[in-house]
Amino acid sequence: MSAALLDEVARGALPLAGAGMLVLALAMLLTRRVGPIGTMVAAQAACLALAALAQAWLQGSWQGVAVAGLALAVKGVAVPRGLRMLAPVLPEGGSSLAVGLAASGVGLAGLALVVVAPVAGFGPALALAVVLAGWLAAALRRDAAGQVAGVLVLENGLVLALVSVPVFTGMPAVALATLALPAAALLPPVRRLLAARPTAVGEVP
Repeated sequence: MSAALLDEVARGALPLAGAGMLVLALAMLLTRRVGPIGTMVAAQAACLALAALAQAWLQGSWQGVAVAGLALAVKGVAVPRGLRMLAPVLPEGGSSLAVGLAASGVGLAGLALVVVAPVAGFGPALALAVVLAGWLAAALRRDAAGQVAGVLVLENGLVLALVSVPVFTGMPAVALATLALPAAALLPPVRRLLAARPTAVGEVP
């Protein structure tokens, strides 16, 4: 396979990965159970890794490969497993706001595509749409699992925006965000889990 053909495949993979991330972000606005949310977080991590690998090929840089590996390891494996472990202290959300949030997410995503795509292209427009969907979930979801997922989606959208810029050279900072923000998002439910742990016999409460 020629290098020119691989370049075309990589360029096509960027908007494809962004579209997949946006669909998953909107689906998370409708999802209430922790298990499916964890699965969608992992699938979005795979899409983000695809975008990072595509940009790494186009730039000829190993840093994008490192970001892709971190995204898969942290958000594709560790975070979903953490969400499932924390399921007992992550109450599932109600359905009253789900449809309204999803409709708002679709509206904001459409607005981002219409306004940003003609100016900056579909890659940044899709990234902005993912950020807005994550912001909706983080700000308006009342369940902890939805809020954690919203923070992760928002951060994924920011990373997607950065890796979509052909001349961006700040991959080490992206890698740090890929590690730090998921840990920050999971810290409150971890504290809740530790607080809810039964006190051992003889242990001073």
